[in-house]
Amino acid sequence: ACLGPCVAGLTTKEAYDEAVSDVLLFLQGRNRELVPRLAKKMERAAQEESSAAVFCHVRDRDKLTWRDRSPERLERFALYLHRLGAPEELLASVRDSAREIARYARPLEQVEELREGERLRFARFTAEVLHLPGHTPGLVCLWDPEHSLLFSDDHLLERVSPNPLLDLEEGPGEDGRPRHRALVEYLRSAARARALPAKLVAPGHGEPFPDHTEVIDRLLGFYARRQQRILQLLSEGAKTAAELAPLVFPRAKPSQLYLVLSEVVGNLEVLEDRGEVERSERSGRWIFSPAAAASR
Repeated sequence: ACLGPCVAGLTTKEAYDEAVSDVLLFLQGRNRELVPRLAKKMERAAQEESSAAVFCHVRDRDKLTWRDRSPERLERFALYLHRLGAPEELLASVRDSAREIARYARPLEQVEELREGERLRFARFTAEVLHLPGHTPGLVCLWDPEHSLLFSDDHLLERVSPNPLLDLEEGPGEDGRPRHRALVEYLRSAARARALPAKLVAPGHGEPFPDHTEVIDRLLGFYARRQQRILQLLSEGAKTAAELAPLVFPRAKPSQLYLVLSEVVGNLEVLEDRGEVERSERSGRWIFSPAAAASR
């Protein structure tokens, strides 16, 4: 007979199976998979133990309460991906990711709102809330003017470009386009961050670093080169965002399609915003091509 804790009533069968899975990963030396899983469990346990308040900007609230995972939201997202030319399996991948996250986190019932310009007092410093959308619609950074210190979250990383992720927020508008245009908003936010007299940046990943203007300028150059590549590809013929994706990222794996498509759409929206690219609709799909005025 099984003498596991689940039989003795000390835990659930699901939790016991999950613990066994963690042990197997450890014994197999698969630490890359194990460490993120354990980190999520520790975060969840810390919050439950401390009953600490959780704060976020209102535009990211649904991610924490999981209202962004309703069947209606997923159906709208499926239609949006279809119009981008994405294969049906991409939505299945998004659903699988949501289920995977659900194994290590739980929806929050109580989330406190962070507002632009709000000042937060800590033991040794005071920081101002800066709403800098881009990577997500509600991304916030904390600015400590006394110490010239910027807590940049995922908005600014020293060696990695933040992903401008596809995000429908409360759903697309009447034209089917999302309210959040990730890279368009990110570039505006980057200009705002660049103007700060920061001496040190503490990012969400990696070590603190100085010279944030140099990092931002390098990032802007990176995006400018990518946009030129997209214009070059479109000059050879109109394409959907999904058709552009493997041409812009020829080495990307199928599992990376969501990130790749997010990058391509973000840059297309920037070019569209500047009047260099226009979109039309054909058989329910958006087709992108160089703008007539820009191609003269």
